[in-house]
Amino acid sequence: MAISLQNLEDYCKRSGWNDTSAPGLEELVNFINDTLQILGGMRNWPFYQKNGRVSLTAAYTTGTAAITQNTTAVVGTTTAFTQAMVGQFMQIGSDVRVYEIASVTDGTHLTLAESFLGTTETVGAISIRYQRYATPSDMARCGIIEHRTAGKLTEILWELWQRKTIDAPSVSTHPTYVAVTPDYFYFTPGVSAAEQVWFWYIQRPAILSANMTACDWPERLRYLLNAALKERLASADRDAGATALYGTRFEVLANRAWMASHPSVVPQQVGAQTGAIDWMDNLRGKIAITPP
Repeated sequence: MAISLQNLEDYCKRSGWNDTSAPGLEELVNFINDTLQILGGMRNWPFYQKNGRVSLTAAYTTGTAAITQNTTAVVGTTTAFTQAMVGQFMQIGSDVRVYEIASVTDGTHLTLAESFLGTTETVGAISIRYQRYATPSDMARCGIIEHRTAGKLTEILWELWQRKTIDAPSVSTHPTYVAVTPDYFYFTPGVSAAEQVWFWYIQRPAILSANMTACDWPERLRYLLNAALKERLASADRDAGATALYGTRFEVLANRAWMASHPSVVPQQVGAQTGAIDWMDNLRGKIAITPP
């Protein structure tokens, strides 16, 4: 049976939440959501792992543009500028610098986010590189990112949950680096032809509201969510800083739940090994038992 918001509210009331006024109940919903978000971010829970895909757009090179040195207004000829170009990056004429596009007025007029530092161009070749792409709205943090052709662009240091950008094959038509912010991927360089990038990420728990019948935290780990709520409620200030969830007692419980949420069997290559195989030794070499 799925866990409902009402279930969680009732549990909190039994565990010490005494304010049942309208503002108090509204605060209770916020308290439950805060706990869910904290708990969801404590481990790379497999039930919150999702796959995503980004379709990279080829650079736009149609037409020419005129711009005066130390100004930001670009006037195009036979161009078709669009709103999708806002936030992307433009190169004009012989200037090797790229400039972020701040706004697009119409098909032949756009404005750069900073002044053009090259020499004045009257008929300059243009290249608008699509390097910025929105991240999923439910993404808490991103895992490995891989280009369909160029291969892996990033990898994860699991023990520290840190991203490390790595070199991809030296092919000018492919991105070789990627930066990730809460809202955008930034691929460098922008591609010359349409390409695909896939990635996996950790989804943040859904925000609960009065009209939702169930949360996306699994029923089989209800005990851990209840324990998190109870630990925070036991504090005089309802554990505003969530420090109780990073104490030894709750960490041990979270570790057990995290291990229990993973598959219990690790595939082995048949015929390539001799003698007994300790699957736990194999598992320890591939995943972090206590990520931050």
